[in-house]
Amino acid sequence: MRPGSATPLGRVGLGLLGVLALLAAARAQSPTPGLPTSVRVVSVVPRPGAGPRPGPERIVLRTIGGDIVIALYPDIAPQTVRQMLALVQEGVYDTTHFFRIDPQGYYLQLADARNRILPLTAVQQAAIHPLRAEWGPLHHVRGAVSLVRPAGEPDGALTSFLIVRKDSPFLDKPGDTYTIFGRVESGMEVVDALSELRHSADGTPEVRLTVLQAVVAKPAELSELGLRGPQPPDWWLYSDRVAPVTLANERLDWIASGGFGAVLLAAVATFFFARRLAGSRMACGLCLLTVSLSGYMLLLLLTPVSWTHVWVGVGLLALTLAIIRLLAFFDS
Repeated sequence: MRPGSATPLGRVGLGLLGVLALLAAARAQSPTPGLPTSVRVVSVVPRPGAGPRPGPERIVLRTIGGDIVIALYPDIAPQTVRQMLALVQEGVYDTTHFFRIDPQGYYLQLADARNRILPLTAVQQAAIHPLRAEWGPLHHVRGAVSLVRPAGEPDGALTSFLIVRKDSPFLDKPGDTYTIFGRVESGMEVVDALSELRHSADGTPEVRLTVLQAVVAKPAELSELGLRGPQPPDWWLYSDRVAPVTLANERLDWIASGGFGAVLLAAVATFFFARRLAGSRMACGLCLLTVSLSGYMLLLLLTPVSWTHVWVGVGLLALTLAIIRLLAFFDS
């Protein structure tokens, strides 16, 4: 190289200059007042000709409609990926659900984990904390997995996220976008099937789209999980390979329901027997109290099952009406 000639910047230098120019242009055209000063924006310069590389772990959502495998991007959203893996390993996402199907078909949204069927333990609750924004070069295209947070609060995300079904450029707002931390590697047909189930005008599904269990697995371990494509919403009740912890809880619920049902029947029989005895009003009152408590426990245990078994819901409705009628019979 001759003295006085220009030194080439190279690909990295040109890339950095390009990013700085884009940031300057975005700041001049679209200022974002009001963002908290604590926001940490992670800018990632992609390698020329290469997309983001997924990390070594996958998150598998085992839903009532099949399995969804999510690849993660620790290079783009490191603290978000660490938190998601920690929450899954703690079992935070077990028995949560997809609570909203976007009416226009843009995304399927997972509810806050605190709205799951099984109550969170103290350890699980302590693992949940707000996540700072991590904005990278990714866009909300089909298959993207993005954190949900309140409008205008980039650092307000907790556990809820959405899976994009159709390209959604309206979510890619300069300076106010959402943290994309992964993409669906397999199972988009499950996402589509879940999204096509009947739902109300505001996107609430008629059937609870439960995530039976979320697990962390390496790519080599996926074949051992027996991944399933789209399934009828009640297929999991008859499978011994999916969500063994959840299925064990389901069996315990049925056993407990049988016990409370037996107590309820015994209390009803005792009530009608005691009515024939003189001065038995207090005994009858205790029987009806036992009936009411047993009926309440049956409602508590079997209501989740009624989401996939219509006959259980009909039985619970009949039980409620019978208890009300029995209480009225006692007053008369």
